[in-house]
Amino acid sequence: EVFLLRRLSCVNDDDSDNDDEKTEKSFRFELYGPCPDCLGWILRRSMKRHQKTCCCKENSKNKNQTKSSLLVQSDIIAGNISPLASKALVEETYAIMTNDHITEVAKSDPLIVLLGNNWMLRNMGNRIMRKYYTSSTMRLNAKFKLALLKSLGNPKKDLVDLLIPSNYDLIAKAALSCCKIDEDEELGSPSNAIKLGYDVERLISAKLAEAIKEGVKDRRKEAEQLLKLMDLDWA
Repeated sequence: EVFLLRRLSCVNDDDSDNDDEKTEKSFRFELYGPCPDCLGWILRRSMKRHQKTCCCKENSKNKNQTKSSLLVQSDIIAGNISPLASKALVEETYAIMTNDHITEVAKSDPLIVLLGNNWMLRNMGNRIMRKYYTSSTMRLNAKFKLALLKSLGNPKKDLVDLLIPSNYDLIAKAALSCCKIDEDEELGSPSNAIKLGYDVERLISAKLAEAIKEGVKDRRKEAEQLLKLMDLDWA
């Protein structure tokens, strides 16, 4: 409450334009999140430590939870996690993912979230390891997306708009860039390109399925043509 009141007083103070400008530059909203118990907005990096002094600690169920688990709950309350994510994906995979920009990209792109849901279902019988497989896959595809965005000048677009036939060469290069190419042009992790070949096909197939269901002819044609290119040229 104190934090919000201070924030509002800075924004609404008409007599302190300079202070407003300074506050806007120094304040970073993404560094804060609501506590799952008291709902007070605190620094994300202090989320675990906050549980010791939380005003709701007597009835808290979060005393022994990891920091990652608390941050996932905080993100859900704040509305930062895509509603398309399955319950299992959120509770198991999101809770163990490294809290960095790559994970943010993975969670925010609808096609990558859909791919995560798919991996959870494909490994339904392996409850111990499926979260690790899914986390690794989602993060690899987020790195692929970031590499593709960089080659296109960093437009603010989701993969559904990036996976088009005219971007095919850049898509292939983005996959190769995830293989850690050294000075001698040797691939440090060649398996990443092989994995991405299968995953990109799944992403395009998901785009195609959504286009068919929604009756979007242009998007359907893009997906069909890109799948054809993948079949003819990816290997």
